Amino acid sequence: MGTICGAVWRLPDAASSLTIGLTYPIVMGEGRARILAERRLADTLDTETRTISLPPETGPGLEILDRVGLNGAEWIVQRIEEQGIQRQLTLRAASGAVVRSQKVEPPAASLAATVPADPFGTIIDGPVLDHLEGLATFVAVRGDPWSGPVSIKMGTDAETLGEVDQVSQPAAIGRLQTTLSAGPLGRWDEASQIALYMPGEVLSSASEAAVLAGQNRLLVENDAGWELVAWRMAELIGTDQWLLSGLLRGLSGSPIQAAVSGANVVLADDRLVPIALGKEEFRREFQWQIGDGELMSFTVEDRASAPWRVGHLNAHQTDGSISISWTARGSEFADNWEHSDPDMDLSFKIQILSDGVVIAEHIQTESELTIAASEANLVRVTAASAQGRVGEWGSIPV
Repeated sequence: MGTICGAVWRLPDAASSLTIGLTYPIVMGEGRARILAERRLADTLDTETRTISLPPETGPGLEILDRVGLNGAEWIVQRIEEQGIQRQLTLRAASGAVVRSQKVEPPAASLAATVPADPFGTIIDGPVLDHLEGLATFVAVRGDPWSGPVSIKMGTDAETLGEVDQVSQPAAIGRLQTTLSAGPLGRWDEASQIALYMPGEVLSSASEAAVLAGQNRLLVENDAGWELVAWRMAELIGTDQWLLSGLLRGLSGSPIQAAVSGANVVLADDRLVPIALGKEEFRREFQWQIGDGELMSFTVEDRASAPWRVGHLNAHQTDGSISISWTARGSEFADNWEHSDPDMDLSFKIQILSDGVVIAEHIQTESELTIAASEANLVRVTAASAQGRVGEWGSIPV
């Protein structure tokens, strides 16, 4: 007697839960149903599979359960995924009756498509970095994905544009996620923290000795240029998000100023490309280009040659007078205190303020000053070079 086939089939001695249910909308005898069930079970147990990636124009009419010929064998398409500009096929070795198949050529060993990088970058007019040829102008370039090297071209205009260097590896470029306040000079800044987004990078903590020896350097862009900051502790707080603390601020004479959320941040490592410029090229507008990208303009102010912010600024009142003292700083000064300071052609401007209003001003070459006590509540000092360049102000309440 014929029946509508609704069968449950399993291997002998198999667990009762390991079953395959089959339903065919036809009437057949028990023998025919057994043959179909055995064939389906054999197909299911055939676990040989392959995954291949093809360009999208290969086999445009392929569908799930189509049979394809690959290296002389029959395969059944189990899954088709579109991955960018590639198609990925999951194939299962065919068995049973032969069905007309489509021929698919196996992909080349490195057929994965390369999407050209869309590089972006910035020119850093920053402090001198000794590990980068002692220069202070750098190019930082990044692309995702990176297909480098990428050429850097510069010129006074489009006609004079020429390659000056190539970037062989992407720089670590990120951005601040919160505002970074101004901080102290010459001591650890334990109050401030740097929250930043830095994709694809792993930042690490370091000991005080290692940081003082030059590890963990970061450039942060602010209104006055780029501040070179060091950090002791790095904490991963999210995907590509870091919190840095235990900071040293204003390294190499860089300006210590507040930086807004979203400001550029660049790791000061050897992935930066130093650009050598002559003095005659400072304060002139140039055009530059990354690869075949758009032309951009820039002007290097040579901020590194400006006088450094004074250090050890001190003020105290005694017997109706205010004694003010400070020390000159600069790249010319030796790290070893046993060496004498160089002769520098510097002068200092000292301003005495009361509630934000300048009530007295002094210009001198000595690094100390005594004035009569008054209603002053703030003193600030800056250094000026013989060429008239003025450094960052340092201030102290009195």
